[in-house]
Amino acid sequence: MKQFLAIALTLVLTGCSSPATAPPSPGHKLLGTGIESVIEKLGPPEQITETSAGKHYRWQRHERVESSSYGNYKRSVEASCIFELTVDKAGLIKATSRAGHDQVCMYFDDKLS
Repeated sequence: MKQFLAIALTLVLTGCSSPATAPPSPGHKLLGTGIESVIEKLGPPEQITETSAGKHYRWQRHERVESSSYGNYKRSVEASCIFELTVDKAGLIKATSRAGHDQVCMYFDDKLS
């Protein structure tokens, strides 16, 4: 009985503590392409940082999203997503990253598709 309770408790705790992460971004399709096309689709980035290898571009989006909890209870929460690109000196995209709420990150995916 104790073993069953320990396993059940472990399953419940790991299920409840899993962090919400965004699904993989289609950003890998951007690798090797020019930054100009991304700026056309997303608009100017919020931040551009010069690096020794090129530039780092960052876009951020905030939205209110509905979140379900405890059955049918719904609440509206502020959520965000950050989309970043690393670009070499020739202006070609070398790396992409995206972090945040799935629903908010879909904005970037839709714009870049």
